[in-house]
Amino acid sequence: MESGHLLITGGTGIIGRALLRALRHWRRGGARFRVTVLSRDPAAFLDRYPEWRNEDWLGWQSGDVRKLLIPDDVRLVIHGSGESHASSLSPLESWDLNYQGARRVFDQAARLPGCRVLLVGSGAVYGKNPFTQPIREDCAMGPDPLQPPSEYGEGKRAVELLGTLYRQQFGLQVVSARCFAFAGPDMPLDAHFAFGNFLGSALAGDDIVIRGDGRQVRSFLAYPDLAFWLLQLLQCGRDGAAYNVGSDQEVSIVELVEQIRQQLNPSLALHVQGQAVASSASGYYVPDISKAREEMDLQVWTPLPDLIALTARYYRPDHT
Repeated sequence: MESGHLLITGGTGIIGRALLRALRHWRRGGARFRVTVLSRDPAAFLDRYPEWRNEDWLGWQSGDVRKLLIPDDVRLVIHGSGESHASSLSPLESWDLNYQGARRVFDQAARLPGCRVLLVGSGAVYGKNPFTQPIREDCAMGPDPLQPPSEYGEGKRAVELLGTLYRQQFGLQVVSARCFAFAGPDMPLDAHFAFGNFLGSALAGDDIVIRGDGRQVRSFLAYPDLAFWLLQLLQCGRDGAAYNVGSDQEVSIVELVEQIRQQLNPSLALHVQGQAVASSASGYYVPDISKAREEMDLQVWTPLPDLIALTARYYRPDHT
């Protein structure tokens, strides 16, 4: 992306900040594009992350995504805003924000000739995976609509369908990124991210506790890799297509914790409590990424041991 004007919703969250770092790297390499980020409170973001104050290529629009105004010269949009599993909103409020916010993005983008929209969606659109094999984009599974925790995944599915309808009726170019699990610098160590919680315990010198039985299987793509994936999909993804975004290097939760413990603090104890943990997540949550790999040569450039070391160094520079 050498020039032009990109608009990002959700540009202040963890994925958004990874995108901004990648875009800053490209700008410093000579690219001349501009970026506008929608934020509910840009001033609060810049107070917390002052490194973004003096970037002359980066502008801000304050407000709710449901009242978004896309500048007339924008031709690329990354729609990443929306409430996650950890939202403080009720499920009905979250659904309304996600759906109406996406509709506002599509309404605004559809009036701009040649505009492309990348939806930052979720692997939650597939629901719980009853199998032990990676999930392909043509998988016909979906969340159970009779279960309230399905609101998140069903909401993402509804937004994808909405994009399909805008593409059909208005010719809007829409690409869907179905994002799985990620880790790396800047991720919280005390939130709903298992990788971050385990790594935080290891860095603090605390024994690591797995509440469940540890047999769940996951995979983790590094946030810097994720940012490049999303920017490539924005520019080169096939109009109307969906792509799984994540790593296909699977690891059980027990194996993940053991890898973190061995790399960072082998003296720590590991406690597997074996409790049943209520969750909308699948026991086996790993994407098949052959589509992105074959069409755009997107790869998992940061293997798990490197990802653990990279994240640890971000929080504790003394870790090598």
